[in-house]
Amino acid sequence: MSDDKGPKNPLEIKKKILADPNTALIAQKLGVDLEEYVEGVLFFAMNPDAKPELVVVTDEVAKERFGITLPKEAEIIQQFNTELELATVADKTDFQAARAKPVQMETPDSPASERNAEDAKLKEELKKQLRGKGGGNA
Repeated sequence: MSDDKGPKNPLEIKKKILADPNTALIAQKLGVDLEEYVEGVLFFAMNPDAKPELVVVTDEVAKERFGITLPKEAEIIQQFNTELELATVADKTDFQAARAKPVQMETPDSPASERNAEDAKLKEELKKQLRGKGGGNA
């Protein structure tokens, strides 16, 4: 049974890598010898589960070798915040839920006698209404 994922022969893979016009450009941009670059690509093509090596360089080396200026910490944080805002812009709306009026809570200094007097008046009023409608004895 044959596998249709491409050639497994290292020589065939190497030929395909060298046939790609971008291969030489990438090696040149990275400042790596073409043969060394092709061998690196070939290694990962033959070993897809292999993990790449992490190489840490200083800002000066990145500028000198690769021609790039690395952003400062504040710029990275600003970019992250901008990206986060753009990613969540669909979650934001101008809608605000209606707010209920604050509930009046009894406080130690509130006049309890006034509240009790109002409650008594309300209770008496309700009794009158119930009696008038045939609500029975209350």
